[in-house]
Amino acid sequence: MGRYKRVFMVFSGLIALLIVVALLALKFLPETEFIRINVQDHLRRITGQQVSVGSISVSPSYTGVLNLKVRGIAVASEQGKLLLSADELILSPEIIPFFRKEISVESVTVRGLRATVRRSHDGTITTAFIPMPVSSPPPEGGARPESGTKPEVVPESDLKPDKQVKWSIDSVYLKDSRIDWVDQHALPGQDVQVSLKNLSATLVRTKPDRKVSVKAVAELCCGSGKPRPVEAHGTVIPAADLNGLDGAVIDFTANSISLKPLDVYLPPWLNSDMNVESVAASLNWDKGSEAKIRLSTALKSEARTAAQLNVRADLVAADGFSEIESVRVNAETDGFPLSFLTSSLPEKIPLDTRSGILKATIQANWKKGRNWSADANLNLEDLVPAGNLKGLASKVRIWTQAKLEPDLLLIESMEISESNRIASLSGSLTCPFSDERLLDLQGEFSFRPEWLKNFGMSLPKGFTVSGAIPVRGNVRGKTESVWIDLKADLTATELHWSPHFEKAHGNKGLIAIRGNFLPFKEQKNVEPAIISLGMAGVNLRVNPKGKWLPGKYLSLESKIFLKGNKVDFKEGILTLRRGSEPGDILSVRADLTDVGSPAPNFDGTGTLILDGEIVSLLSGNQSDVTLKGSAPLKAKVSGTSAALTWSMAVPLTHLDVAVGRSFRKPGGLAGAFKASGKSAGQELELSSAQLTLPGVVLNGKGKLRDRNGHFGEIQLDLAKSELKELLKLIPSDGDLKLSGPLEASIVLKKPAEEIDLHGVVRLLSVDYRPPNAGWTVENIKGLIEPRGNSVEIPELAGSIRGAIEAPVKVKGSLKDVRSSESVHGNLSVTMDAGKIRADRLRNTLDKVSLLIGTILEPQKQAQKSKLLEFKSLTADLKIAGGNVRTDNLCLKGEEVNAGLIGSARLSPMNLDLLAGIKTYTVAGSALGKIPAVKELVKKHEDLLKITGLDKELKRLGIEGGSEGTKPEASTQPAKTPVTVILKVRGPASNPEVSPVLENTLSKEVLSRLQGLMN
Repeated sequence: MGRYKRVFMVFSGLIALLIVVALLALKFLPETEFIRINVQDHLRRITGQQVSVGSISVSPSYTGVLNLKVRGIAVASEQGKLLLSADELILSPEIIPFFRKEISVESVTVRGLRATVRRSHDGTITTAFIPMPVSSPPPEGGARPESGTKPEVVPESDLKPDKQVKWSIDSVYLKDSRIDWVDQHALPGQDVQVSLKNLSATLVRTKPDRKVSVKAVAELCCGSGKPRPVEAHGTVIPAADLNGLDGAVIDFTANSISLKPLDVYLPPWLNSDMNVESVAASLNWDKGSEAKIRLSTALKSEARTAAQLNVRADLVAADGFSEIESVRVNAETDGFPLSFLTSSLPEKIPLDTRSGILKATIQANWKKGRNWSADANLNLEDLVPAGNLKGLASKVRIWTQAKLEPDLLLIESMEISESNRIASLSGSLTCPFSDERLLDLQGEFSFRPEWLKNFGMSLPKGFTVSGAIPVRGNVRGKTESVWIDLKADLTATELHWSPHFEKAHGNKGLIAIRGNFLPFKEQKNVEPAIISLGMAGVNLRVNPKGKWLPGKYLSLESKIFLKGNKVDFKEGILTLRRGSEPGDILSVRADLTDVGSPAPNFDGTGTLILDGEIVSLLSGNQSDVTLKGSAPLKAKVSGTSAALTWSMAVPLTHLDVAVGRSFRKPGGLAGAFKASGKSAGQELELSSAQLTLPGVVLNGKGKLRDRNGHFGEIQLDLAKSELKELLKLIPSDGDLKLSGPLEASIVLKKPAEEIDLHGVVRLLSVDYRPPNAGWTVENIKGLIEPRGNSVEIPELAGSIRGAIEAPVKVKGSLKDVRSSESVHGNLSVTMDAGKIRADRLRNTLDKVSLLIGTILEPQKQAQKSKLLEFKSLTADLKIAGGNVRTDNLCLKGEEVNAGLIGSARLSPMNLDLLAGIKTYTVAGSALGKIPAVKELVKKHEDLLKITGLDKELKRLGIEGGSEGTKPEASTQPAKTPVTVILKVRGPASNPEVSPVLENTLSKEVLSRLQGLMN
């Protein structure tokens, strides 16, 4: 307030001096130039500024008032900058009070005032004073300055007239004036100028309360804009000691002011395209009480929309304006474009700032000694998402109700909506303006799967999600490492991962994420969050054409790390259960990294409970693999979806496994299987595999599935194994009584519905014992070459045992070998020198035992173990429909030649043969003793006589008649050649054997038999 006192005292001294000088000049100095110079010098000394006065003239008035006119007044700073000038200053003092040592100025009129308030480059402001109506202070003992103040004092030598003269000014008038604000600091290198033009003001002092009424009108000019009227009116009360003001009530109004020239002074959020539609300000203050200042302004823009901003502020200052006691601000917007706030918004805000309308109501309060607070209702409409949120919706609306304090941002409610609500949020942010911010937020939103692309994330190929996902969660903690707890309900969501996975709408599902989490940064040293997933009613399958594994429960728990737009799942545990039934079908521990990239990486181990349902899932609808029982399959998989490497191992003891009719491993048979390979797309490569069973070690490699998803080709190598044990695994050959070691190298192919075998089987020393046949083949060695549904036999060599004992060789080929009923083909059998066991033939041919006994035992019929030697045996066999047929079995020996034609049923062995035997008999009477021969001769006695055969029979000692035949006595038996044709029919273990007469056979059959016997 010392400045006001100094101004008042200087100005009062100036006026008093001018009046005294004027009166003296009237009496003694008709020439006023001397007075002008002295007045000018005196004013320079008391103001400290460069003051110049053009001319001074004085004229009396008949009313007792002098008219003192001063023209050409100018005040400049020490630097020579013009601060104030006036065309004319008119003083109207009264003459009579002067003689009472009083100077009473009726009025002061200033015409053409030009005042400049200048802000220099360094921010220093220079200005000149402006007079106002005042009166001299009371004599000593009156009001004094308040304690603690030290008013500025003009030197006594310069103010002697003021101490001897009482003075007063009743009114001050400004006419045709102008005040300029020139700012060289706001914009370096440029001058910002704002002017009050055509300023007219009236300041009138009322008596006796010292109040000064103020009224001023002017035109505000900003740059090249159109001048706008401004007005101020009210009253002020100068202090009695001129040390300041004792009170003021001032109202200020203005309309239609453009803000564009004032852009440099506007806050970043206030767009200069707006115009001040109206401004109203008021000051109400009495000394000794608080000062109340009120500001009300309305801004409006017609640029693109009728944007409005209304601000009302109430400010309470302490007495003397030494400090602010309280501030209250109310702001309202309507149709306020978000584009006006572009410079105040973050650079990467995911919104199109060219769109959007803000409607807001903000109320802010501050009171000394208390925290400030602000309550806000914000409504952002027609927002267009951009960046990562592009595609979130075409337009969204954000409504917020919040309260802000220095240490707390309280979000009472926030909603984001399109046609329906998308998200809602509430909670608090503690220390929002500090680096130690603390979040405590709760919210929910409806997540749409199509938004994943907007966030730069891509699902695995073939994975689709449909249906909104409601999410609820809490977020709390420091922004560097927030604790989150989110839950997403998947019940109304459909999930498909073609062709492997599906979850239908209505099946329960839940995803939960909890723990420390950095949602917008790559996590390094921060403890990750835990993600949990549970879904019921899940259908699974592996093969695109395979069966579904329906109605299972799937759960997952894993640590989660964010890497930009990618996600890593570490230490994950995946579990698959049979719905409500206890026990896990699948348990996997794995790391899944780079999820969201085209090729996520997988590295894990797992255990799969292998059973019939799972095999059906793995092998597909068209598979001929069946399984009973269960066993744990342990596997390890690593790589990307484009290229995986895998390994597995499973015990087979408790599994009953069948592959069509080509393989069967019964349950309870000890065994194990292990394999490793690679997978790429639909291709599945078997790098190595080993099947271990009792007496069997089988190694394999190849391609289980080609790029089209079809079975490829598998190479199997069978180490030296026991054929008896191996045949137990081949149902189609299970009735073959084979045993002994063998090796094999087999290729499995599947050109059609069934798997074919190709390769080589090496028989090392195999025995063949057909059931109920009475014969065996031992020590078989050689090659068998399976070729799909056929078998090539280059040569098999062994030894036959039974009725015939001899080395044997077999060559030929068989087709349709999957069962004994369908097999057909040709075999060539060759036997070198061997023996026929007579006792075996006797038991078989019991009905002609006498004849056979005579032939085989000419010396000692009771010896039953004697062998009949032969030189060779050959035959060509045709196999078809479970039967073996020969037309050329030929046996050659020293004492017997035989031929055989006919067939045999393989399972069970059943004979239908016609045999011709050519040998020697020792006595004719022996044939006559054969019951069958006797019956035959008796029955056809007449026919034999007619044909003359009776004589031939007599030569052999066979005669007809009831008494039979009486052979002639002979001391030495004679060998007689004989040919016998027999029919053998029935089971091989006990066939029916009967002789056949030659004349009962067709010429073709008889000729064939005779050719074989000869």
